[in-house]
Amino acid sequence: MAASDEDFCRKESLISQPWRPFFINNKHFLVKSYFSNLSNAYEICISDFNKIWLEVSDQDTIKTRNKELNPNIEADVTYIVKHIKKNVEEQQQLTKYQMQENENDEKLVLHFKTTLQPGVMFTWDFHCSTEEQMISSSLLEPLVDMVAELQRRQTELQNLLEKKDLEISDYKASGVKLSHKRFETKTFDREAFNNKMVLSSGFGETVAKSKTLGFTEGLQELYKQVVIKRAWLQEKRLRETEVSEDSLLETAIGSGVPSSLFSDTASPNVSPQISPRKTPVPSPQKSSTENSPSKDRELQRREELRRKLEEEEERKKRKKKKIKL
Repeated sequence: MAASDEDFCRKESLISQPWRPFFINNKHFLVKSYFSNLSNAYEICISDFNKIWLEVSDQDTIKTRNKELNPNIEADVTYIVKHIKKNVEEQQQLTKYQMQENENDEKLVLHFKTTLQPGVMFTWDFHCSTEEQMISSSLLEPLVDMVAELQRRQTELQNLLEKKDLEISDYKASGVKLSHKRFETKTFDREAFNNKMVLSSGFGETVAKSKTLGFTEGLQELYKQVVIKRAWLQEKRLRETEVSEDSLLETAIGSGVPSSLFSDTASPNVSPQISPRKTPVPSPQKSSTENSPSKDRELQRREELRRKLEEEEERKKRKKKKIKL
């Protein structure tokens, strides 16, 4: 895949935004948001590590809600959106936050109250609905990827330490001495180091504070890079699959394979001369991907290749007739 394709995956969106830790109502939450400067709209996700809630609001919704919550404030919507963004990109010490969850209709309201200007109070409510499918794509899978990547980096660092020890040993063998005894270090032992970390007091402290320490600034950046890389790899696999299918069909045209073999209704395990026994089955509901532009392009491409096959067969028939005459 070209570099421009990976750059495309790096475009800002909600999925690529990192989670930020919030502590509200004596409970840990994660919040991620995306604000569009062009359309004055936003998307916000909130998680309590069990569920994910989402709200998507456009400019008109923001204007209407601002009139309801702040009837005495008249300000440009761009200014309002900028102030909202400030209070959810990071938990502000002077802002009062409150979460209200309604388990019956699976709704969550994030309410905050802050000062817009000296003496001018501003309140805002995010009305979010549950999005179960985002738990995997936005939380679980990226976190697993982060663990794997951090393990890879740790292994690389440990390998580097062992190489450094060999380099130091070579210096010592050549007669090089340290200028100060305090600079001397023990030879790195990978297994001993891992055992020491498990038994250290810091291990328990990290686990106890993982809902905060797991989303520090450095790890937020790693989360973003992991999500971008995952999107790029998925796009790459999709394109490689499409190219592979196209190559197969083009090869079939050259070898004179009957076009009926590539019919969408043909069964791959049944000979073309034998009609399989039909069993009535209820028609499944079409997924949203079946009506997607990529699906339409794929069907159009198959239709064009099928038409080429038929034209090739027709030309061969005409050639045979001429030979007989």
